[in-house]
Amino acid sequence: MHNIKPQTLFTGQSVIYLPSCHSTNDYALDLLTSRPMEGTTIITSDQTAGRGQRGNSWETKPDQNLTFSIIWKPHFLSPSKQFDLNIAVSLGVADFVEQYLSKGQVWVKWPNDLYFKLPKPTSGQIPNQDLFLDKKLGGILIENQIQSHRIHYTVIGIGLNINQENFKNLQAISFSQITKKSYNLKVALEQLLEKLEGYYLQLHTKKSKVLKIKYLQKLYRYQERHWFRDVQGIFEGEIVGVTPEGKLAVLRDNRLRYYNFKEIVFL
Repeated sequence: MHNIKPQTLFTGQSVIYLPSCHSTNDYALDLLTSRPMEGTTIITSDQTAGRGQRGNSWETKPDQNLTFSIIWKPHFLSPSKQFDLNIAVSLGVADFVEQYLSKGQVWVKWPNDLYFKLPKPTSGQIPNQDLFLDKKLGGILIENQIQSHRIHYTVIGIGLNINQENFKNLQAISFSQITKKSYNLKVALEQLLEKLEGYYLQLHTKKSKVLKIKYLQKLYRYQERHWFRDVQGIFEGEIVGVTPEGKLAVLRDNRLRYYNFKEIVFL
């Protein structure tokens, strides 16, 4: 994995390969003091303590999945626009996944998970409630360093389930489990880095409004009635958008409510 050659301008052109690493994001954050080149990518075959949003853990087996972090320098973005990075990165990952899996089954679950929508049970089948109808393919963790009212550095951590066949978490699923095939991780990583840089460059050329429209088209449960839970309890609502700051806008009892990360649970 250390000798990848993506067709990019800078993303993945400088690579740090770690056979084993507790967290590529932590490694990348420590690296920032040495002023790394933009696009520096930290890759590991065995991430032992991967992190998700708000301290969630990420399960992965050695040499079976993609676990890496990218360092970018989005000086062109103000802190108030940092969710635009989530949008661009989520779209890049979603586009990559759709090269291998069916379109219409891959969705971005707010704020930045990749979900695969399983077919609904056929008439007469009773779904096992212990098995989730929709499953998680991957996750994204974005950590920004703010300086002089600009985003000085951003670290993009990505975990994507590719060849792993078994998970402790029943909500997880991999490419191999869906297609019954195995995949070349080196080729997959090169393709993913190319997609990510493409969307990042679109963001750089001020196409954030176009990306936001596309993001909403890929947003999991967007404009659908579903059950959720917040501090007040369980309720039925409809996701109607995402604010520029990244809050989820949900229509509940004919009133709009706005949620930060971890303030709402999808049921």
